Amino acid sequence: MTELFLVNFVYRGGNYGGTFKEGDWINFRSTHCLADATDMADALRRGGCKVRVQSVLIGTRGQVEVDLEKLN
Repeated sequence: MTELFLVNFVYRGGNYGGTFKEGDWINFRSTHCLADATDMADALRRGGCKVRVQSVLIGTRGQVEVDLEKLN
């Protein structure tokens, strides 16, 4: 399995495009490197954004896997 890190932030309005409205969570970037995801999140936080980094596991057939131990 491969771990993928999603860097998500709360949209505050402005020129981001799409059909997003203020307060929506938006994916900023994704990366396979936790250190890169942390750096991206820190930069967004310094800009005043609310940010979360989410870990997703990708299975051998490209599917998203759920780690049930992490859910409990």
